[in-house]
Parts: sequence; C-alpha cells; structure tokens
Amino acid sequence: MRTIYPALWYRPMEAVQAATAIGRMTHAHDDSTLAVAAYTLAVADIIDDDKTDGATATAWRKERIEYHMSRVREVTDERKVQPDGYVLNSLICAINAVRDTGTFEDALVKAVNLGGDADTIGAITGGLAGALYGANAIPQRWQGALNRRIYRQIERLAKNAVARIC
Repeated sequence: MRTIYPALWYRPMEAVQAATAIGRMTHAHDDSTLAVAAYTLAVADIIDDDKTDGATATAWRKERIEYHMSRVREVTDERKVQPDGYVLNSLICAINAVRDTGTFEDALVKAVNLGGDADTIGAITGGLAGALYGANAIPQRWQGALNRRIYRQIERLAKNAVARIC
C-alpha cells in the first residue's frame, strides 16, 4: 500500500526496484515482493498508456492489470482469499474490486466494504483505480472533504511530479 509512488515516478524496471526495496523494509517475504512487483508493473504500464479515454481504453487497461497480476493469481488459492491483511489476499481483493466495477468510486467502495484490513485493501485499490481512471475520476465530494491545506499541498506535489515526468 506504500509502493504506488515509484510506479508513478520511475520507468517500469526502476520502479520495481524502488518499490520492492520500500516493501522489503517492513515485509521481507517473497510473497510481498511478488505482490509489490506485480502491482508496480501494472500501475506503470497503464499510466504509460497513450490510448484515448473511453470504454475501449479502460477495458484494455483492465486486461493489462490482469496480465501483470497473473502470477499472483497462480500462487494463490482464490477460494480461500479473505480481506485479512495477507499481502496476496489484499492484492487480489483490490484487483477484483477494480475488475468488477466501472468507476473509481465503485471500486473503492466495493474494496473497503469487504471489511477485514479495509484500509490496506482500500489503499491498494485506490492506487490501481486512480491509475486506471485518472485523478479526475475521484469524486469531487471526496476531494472537498480533505483539509484544504493538505489538499493544496497534494495538488502542488502532483503537478510537480507530472511536470518532472513530462
């Protein structure tokens, strides 16, 4: 849940290296490294997509997410997936929430309503859905609920990041 930033900042392989290093600080297990790498590659891939917006582009991006997550699905018994905080389960819950919905809001609401480790699953889902749908898809009423000073700071940081990438 803390590893979205490298995918937004670096080229894909550099992003994976940075994200897995961040992840290993607190979660050194191979399953965590697998999850972080898959998540980072999926986000980096879909934000690098230059396709136009619309249903076709969204469907293509969802396919790319599934492609990058296929190894995670291979090593997990999905019949036993619970929103329990285990890294692979959390990632699969997030993937499924994005796969089974059509908007940023619906994906995030579905994810956190699974219960369990809702903040982790929500953070992972928010990263995937944000990359998939873009910042403009975040409901205005959610943005308006943020502390204005913090909101302006986040907005400034995001603009600086975009300017640096472009």
